[in-house]
Amino acid sequence: QVQRSLEGYPQAASARRMRRLRGTVTRPTGPGELHGTITVKGEAAPGGAGSNKAVGSENECGPSGRLAGVQVRVRQADCGQLRLAANDEVAFCCASAAAKEAGQPEDL
Repeated sequence: QVQRSLEGYPQAASARRMRRLRGTVTRPTGPGELHGTITVKGEAAPGGAGSNKAVGSENECGPSGRLAGVQVRVRQADCGQLRLAANDEVAFCCASAAAKEAGQPEDL
C-alpha cells in the first residue's frame, strides 16, 4: 500500500523487512512439477552476492538457527528463467517464515 509523505511523495504505508535466507534445493521445480522445495540452512550474511556465511547473531528475525531445516515451497514462476537443480545452494528472500503446520513446506 502506498501513501503520500508530508512532502507529497509516494511512500510505503506498511513496509517490512524481508528475510534473506540461504538453503539447498531438495526438490527442483520443473515443467511437470507443481513446486520444488528448498531446505533452509540459515540466514544469509548481509553485504552482497557470493557471501554464503550464516549470520551468527540475533537480529529482528530471531536467532539464525531457528529456521534451519525448514522447508520452503518454490514455484517455477517465482524463479523466472532460473532453473533449479537438486543440491543447488541458493540465497533467497522470504516474507513469512512461520511454519503453518509441522511437516508442511512454507510458501516462498
